[in-house]
Amino acid sequence: MIMRERIKTIANVAITPVVILFIIIQLFAYVADINLMSPFVLTIYGLFSIVLVIYLTESKIRMFSPFYIVALYTIISHFGFLIVSIVQNNRVFSYLNSNRHVYIEYLPKSLQIASVGVVCLILGFRLNRGKNNNDLYYEKCTLKAYSNNGIYKKYILFALIVYYVYAAILLYLALKYNLFGANYATVKKALSSGSLIVHFRTMFWVATIPIAVFFNKRILKRVIVPGIIIFLVLMFTGNRNDVLYPLAIGYSLYCYKNKKTSRLVNTIAIVILFVINPTISENRSSGGLLSASYSLNITDAIMEMGAQIRPLTVTLSLFSNGTIPHLWGMSMIAPTVADINFGLVYSGNTYRKSIYYIPNILALDNHYGQGYSMVSELWLNFGLIGVILICFFIGYSCASIEKKEVTEKQLMRYGGWTMMLFYWTRNSLQMNFEIVIFTYIMVLLCEKVVLGKRGNTG
Repeated sequence: MIMRERIKTIANVAITPVVILFIIIQLFAYVADINLMSPFVLTIYGLFSIVLVIYLTESKIRMFSPFYIVALYTIISHFGFLIVSIVQNNRVFSYLNSNRHVYIEYLPKSLQIASVGVVCLILGFRLNRGKNNNDLYYEKCTLKAYSNNGIYKKYILFALIVYYVYAAILLYLALKYNLFGANYATVKKALSSGSLIVHFRTMFWVATIPIAVFFNKRILKRVIVPGIIIFLVLMFTGNRNDVLYPLAIGYSLYCYKNKKTSRLVNTIAIVILFVINPTISENRSSGGLLSASYSLNITDAIMEMGAQIRPLTVTLSLFSNGTIPHLWGMSMIAPTVADINFGLVYSGNTYRKSIYYIPNILALDNHYGQGYSMVSELWLNFGLIGVILICFFIGYSCASIEKKEVTEKQLMRYGGWTMMLFYWTRNSLQMNFEIVIFTYIMVLLCEKVVLGKRGNTG
């Protein structure tokens, strides 16, 4: 054990200067507008992405904690192509040169921005030493259990109501519109046609948080039926992210609280990520999983998850030719205003017709359904300095929670924030700040109903 810790310490000390030196080079290349791109350069970035995973893992962080999941997904989302290029260099380089959604001349600058963003995210977490300066303090973090069992019951009751109602709605829509055999465009229209179903999706995500925090066998028995219905309907109709996002953050909250992972769950997660996930992506046009052919292809799965570097190249192209300006926060402020003022001042329809709606920006160059990413949206709004400052702030803020003792209430609120961040990793933010809003409403309702005027537990 002592030797293992020494090796980890040496590796950590050796990796830090490599990461810092690489980022200094990236900053210099960005400022000097140096755009080198070749199969060899791709391999270098691929190796650096592996170094980043190690750098993250050695950051005094609990494995599979919420921040770990968010940071790891950010790395894979931007460097998936580069990771595969280590073993399939020519194939990846040929793909990037021929894919119409990749503007290869802007790929070097995109990788520079992504590298800086990911490193600042991890550095923010590392440089916040938490409540206690002791390097081993993070291992001692525990949660204060609720003394009032009534609170626990209210949270679970809330979650069960949401799960059963959402399962009933999904099953009704799936059967009414025959979504199991429909193409993805039909499915997306049916499940996004009204604000009610979209809000229920968000409530389902939020309801997953208390289930994860308080999870035990008794809760599993009560939630398994609606949970299976929701999982099957969303997966078989191609809406993988609507179920995988809350499951990922829910599992991370469980791992964080219980300081352990499950081999069974890890195995299931690997199958979902590397078999089911890419299969859904490849078969969306023909009706989800019903017409799918399954095969284990890890490289294709990683490349599919790493596609979020593509819209950043499009953004840089549109910005360079003067088609779009920096938005100075409006792509994040506008949808939130539209979401919380019920259309009285600024409506959701007005937002979706504006330049602040990210899909409209990508559509200017005929790119549809490409998603986006947190790093891309930060650059679009604030440039590189915004990427540096905000990514660092996010990492530092997450460490403020994960490196101290917290209550279940604090952990659930943190779950809402990290679920939003996880979604933002490979999408534009849009109206998903409501994840945080709904989380705080849930906490307020459950705490207030039980505690009344006696206060709260933290």
